[in-house]
Amino acid sequence: MTSWRALLRKEIPDLSRLPALTIAFALVACTAGPVPEQAPTPSAAVMPPASDSGPAVPSHVQALIAMDEVGVRDLLGDPEFVWDQEGASMWRYRGQACFLDIFLYDGQGVTFVDVRGDGIDDTTRSQCFTRLAQAHATAG
Repeated sequence: MTSWRALLRKEIPDLSRLPALTIAFALVACTAGPVPEQAPTPSAAVMPPASDSGPAVPSHVQALIAMDEVGVRDLLGDPEFVWDQEGASMWRYRGQACFLDIFLYDGQGVTFVDVRGDGIDDTTRSQCFTRLAQAHATAG
């Protein structure tokens, strides 16, 4: 016959390591840092990608670099979408099959330009910019 002490040992787990595990989990949780949000943060959206990432933007599109807001509006008109945050803006223009994103920083003007769309290549990238500029010139 089994003694009550033997039964008690089988039914109650050994909890002697519980304090050490609790401390270990607490330390890991404190050093892990905040959990990132699922949606992209605005500060990430404003930062332009590295210069060597993605295809080249045509030279006449690159001519926008350092242009101020007035110059961009004179050339392309009002953007379809503007996103502002702490001294930085992203202006988006929409073409028939492309988007032109222009990043402006206070005091620096345009710092980065991106022309993108499905299946877009250097030729269509150039055409997108040209068509956006022509559309504004004929509308104004």
